[in-house]
This record gives sequence, C-alpha cells and structure tokens, in this order.
Amino acid sequence: MVAAAPAAAAAMRKSFLVPEIKPLDQYDFPRARSAASLAWVLAKGYGGAEHVPAELREPFYTDQYEQEHMKPPLIRLLISSDIYCRAWRQALPSGPDGAPSPRTMRPCCNFLLIVAWCPPSKRSP
Repeated sequence: MVAAAPAAAAAMRKSFLVPEIKPLDQYDFPRARSAASLAWVLAKGYGGAEHVPAELREPFYTDQYEQEHMKPPLIRLLISSDIYCRAWRQALPSGPDGAPSPRTMRPCCNFLLIVAWCPPSKRSP
C-alpha cells in the first residue's frame, strides 16, 4: 500500500465534507431515497456532480408552511425526457445493439420493455 503525500492528504481532508448524522427516529428515509435518486440522475445526466447547475444541487425547498417540495425547475426537468436521455448517453454511449444513444424518451422506454422492466402502474394490484 502506497502512502499519500502529506499535502495531498491534507487537501483531501479539507475537501471531504461529513454529512450531519441524525438519530434514526428523526431520519426521513423517503426524503433520503428521493434525494439520492435525484442526485444520481442529475450527476449522470450532467456528466458529474460538479457539473450540475447550482439551482438543482439542492432539490428541495421549504415553503411558508414548513413543508418540503421539489423545486419547479427540477420538476420541469424530470417531466421532460432530456435528463433521462442525457443519463443514458453518459451511462451507455451507444445503445444496447450498438445504435447511437437515444435523443427522445421513446427509445428509452422501448429498451426498458426489452429488458422486461415495466414502469409501475397505479392500476395494477
């Protein structure tokens, strides 16, 4: 094992942020899951966490009634197919059969159907 140079180790310590640790009875698991999923798709779509626009880095805001909501620009981005196609292009530069990555949502959905993954429906039991 090679030891890191002291200057490199000091720089790493300065840049590494430790998140606040909450007790389990105060931890919001659904919010954490949503935040992690959003962080992943944004990082993949923009080519890394450092390239995500500043207004999308913190996906939630608190309104005057102390309720958390997703930011409207993020909602618009998730409704469009742009972020999903960008994430696909980052993860798989060419399609499953060597075809170029999709530019619209239809090829993404078709691929998911081919690999036997169907989006959940509220109608299904």
